Parts: sequence; C-alpha cells; structure tokens
Amino acid sequence: MIKAVKGLAIGLPLAMMTLALTSGTASAARGDCASGYFCAWAGDAWAGLPTARWPRGTNDASWYNNGLHDNAESVYNHSPSYQDPSVPDNVVLFLDVNYGRADLCVLPGEYYDGGMDDNDYDSHRWVSDCA
Repeated sequence: MIKAVKGLAIGLPLAMMTLALTSGTASAARGDCASGYFCAWAGDAWAGLPTARWPRGTNDASWYNNGLHDNAESVYNHSPSYQDPSVPDNVVLFLDVNYGRADLCVLPGEYYDGGMDDNDYDSHRWVSDCA
C-alpha cells in the first residue's frame, strides 16, 4: 500500500513520525523548485537549493545517477493538479532503485518532510493516481 500525502507537510501517521513545521525559510527554499517540477533536498525543511529536480513526467529509476542517492530529507511536488486521469501529476517514491517497494505518493502541490530522516528513497515515478 502506498501512503499518500494528504495535507501540506503532513504524511500519514507512522510510528514516531514527526510533522514538518513550515517557516519563511522553508517557503523560500520551496520557491526554488520551479512550477511543474518535483524536487528533493538533502537537507531538512527544504534547506538551501534542491539537490535534484525533475520536470513533470520525468521518472528516475535510480537517484544514484544524479548525486542524491538515498539522501532525500524533504521533497516537494510543485506540479499543478490537472484533474485529468490521463495526466501523471502525482509522484510515487520508492524505497529501492528500479521502482521497487512503493512507499509514498506526493500529490500535486504537496510537500513532505516528516519522517524522511531515514534517507530511504531511491527512485520515483510520476503517476496519474496514487491508488
């Protein structure tokens, strides 16, 4: 089962999960993720510039190829919601390279920071539905 992000900076409840707190700095850093992109940061709370950025529809079977490895601490799906099931605007994060073990689905406009300190994600895929 894939966990879907249901609110801004809030993931589904997990044991010991923390909620991300937004601040002016976090908003500014998220602003470095261009509209239509999915971005990942190696730092908590979207600190600094995104470590990796992918335009909508660009899947990545291995985050090792772009220097991010499995070091994502925060992510942001800055894609608009197309309200069209044929348009992939959600991003599924996988625990393994080559899209193995789907774990989290980040909806359009959602950002996520809680519980990512384990640096577990190794790939992502754009999908039209998180189900």
